[in-house]
Amino acid sequence: MSTHIPHTNLFKETLQPALLSSLPDEATLSTHLQRILDEIEEARQQYHIEEVDFLVYLAQKANQLPPPKGWIDWLEHVQSDDLCLACACSHHSEAAQKVFWQTYDKTIDQVLLRFQKSHIPPDDLKQIVMEKIFVGTEDKPPKLLKYSGQGFLENWIRVTTLRTCLDCVKGSSQQKREQLTEEDALLRLQDSDFDVELEFLKQEYRGHFKESFAKALTHLSSRERNLLRQHLVSGLNIDQIGTLYHIHRATAARRIAKARQALLDATRQELMAKLEISKNEFESIMNLIQSRLDVSMIRLLGHAPSVIQDESS
Repeated sequence: MSTHIPHTNLFKETLQPALLSSLPDEATLSTHLQRILDEIEEARQQYHIEEVDFLVYLAQKANQLPPPKGWIDWLEHVQSDDLCLACACSHHSEAAQKVFWQTYDKTIDQVLLRFQKSHIPPDDLKQIVMEKIFVGTEDKPPKLLKYSGQGFLENWIRVTTLRTCLDCVKGSSQQKREQLTEEDALLRLQDSDFDVELEFLKQEYRGHFKESFAKALTHLSSRERNLLRQHLVSGLNIDQIGTLYHIHRATAARRIAKARQALLDATRQELMAKLEISKNEFESIMNLIQSRLDVSMIRLLGHAPSVIQDESS
C-alpha cells in the first residue's frame, strides 16, 4: 500500500549506505515493516512512542549488527514487543520503565543470587547493573542500546547482568589497590561549596575529620550511600537517578538531600564524640559560621525552585 512507503523511506534513510543494496524490494520491505508496526501498536500507544522514533531505532539496530543471513531472516526474527520496550526505555518513557521493572526485576535478582558470597553488597551490585544498562558513562553509552532485538530481551538482560557482575567481582581487588575507595572519593568532594560546614570542620579538626567522616558513612543505609555515590562520585543528575529508581525527579532530589543531611548529621555526631565536646559547645562553633552557611545554601539552591514546585504538586 502507498501509505507504507514513508515507512520504508524513513527506514532506508537511517540505514548505512552499505546496507541499502541488499534490501528486499519495496513491497516486501514495506510488508515486513508494517507487520512489525502492527505488532507493537498497543505497546507503542502505552509507552507514548511515535512510529517514526521506533523505525529509526529499528534501523539503528541493523546498523549496529548487519543482518548475517539476509534481510528477510532479520526482519522475521525481530522481537517486536521487546524491541519496542527497549526503544521506549531509551526515550525515557516512564510507562515503559515501569513495565521493564515489573517484568525483569526478578530476572536480575535471580542472577544476583549467584554473587551472594561476593564482598560487594547485593544492593550496590544491582545499582551498578542498572547504571550500566540505563545510564552508561561519558565514554560508553547505556548497554540497553546494544540490544539488537534479534533475541528475547529477558535473555539479553540475564547475560548482561551476569557479565557486569563478573566484571565487578573480577576487578574489585585491583580497584581496591589502584582506585579511590568510595569513602575516599566522597571525601575529596567535601571541597565543594555544598559542604561548607564540613569544610570548616575539616580545617579546624583535620586530624579527626577523615576518620569521623568514614565512620559516619557506615551509619547510612545502603540506598543513601548509593545515592551519594551516584550523584556526587558518578555525577548522575536527578533525572538519571529518577530513571534508575523509577521515581519522579522531585522524589530523587528529596532523597539526595535527605542522604546528604544524614551524612552531615552523622559526621557531626562522630566529631562531637571524638573531641569530647558538649552539644552546646559544638553549636557555639556552628553559630560562628552560620552566616557563611546561609549564604552558601542560598547560592546552591539558586536552581531549586522548580524542584520545590514539583514537590508541592
